[in-house]
Amino acid sequence: MLYEQAMDVHRKALLTQKENEWLIPVEKLRLARPLRTIYFELVKPFGFRPSQIEDLLNLLDGESGKHIDSHTHQVIRHRNWLVIAPISAPDLRLTIIDGPGHIEGAGFKLHISLKNEAPKLLDSAPEICFIPAKQIQFPMVLRRWKTGDYFYPLGMPKKKKLARFFIDQKLSKIEKEKQWVLEMNGKIVWLPGLRLDNRFKVTNPNEPVFQFSFQKL
Repeated sequence: MLYEQAMDVHRKALLTQKENEWLIPVEKLRLARPLRTIYFELVKPFGFRPSQIEDLLNLLDGESGKHIDSHTHQVIRHRNWLVIAPISAPDLRLTIIDGPGHIEGAGFKLHISLKNEAPKLLDSAPEICFIPAKQIQFPMVLRRWKTGDYFYPLGMPKKKKLARFFIDQKLSKIEKEKQWVLEMNGKIVWLPGLRLDNRFKVTNPNEPVFQFSFQKL
């Protein structure tokens, strides 16, 4: 009983929940005594085994992006934090047959509407984009990004690999794993929440446009 009471104190001091992830401040964890016992008790509910404790301890001095996996979760070093996150399901892919309308997936909703013309001031929110209707061809595909993907970021004439773009945007490993791409005829049109492809920007605001709105649930 005393052991569990003591661990409850450490859990409240060291673990912070953010949606379906848990955060542990690295420097605060270093001060915990006995470190090995407290550290393991924090991660044990997420499927980690005693044999992994040495690798977990090495994360305290590891580079940002390093991680240790259980069958269900990862402990990831992200700057000054350890992030405990569920392992994402691979190969998620949704086909958009036509528009307007909306589709819902794992943790998001995509709404598509057709407008007679672009708004006078294009919404700069990264969750919304406008694309000339004449450039849109259905079906479109919403999928997770994969290694080798590239696009032409809005405002840039040259193509860029998504992996490089994510580094420039300082995305964490978890954020990269969760990133969707909207694809049409093999071309990436939009990275929801990040950037439109320069090839699909509005050049004539008086022509019909499709508005795409991406909402995290």
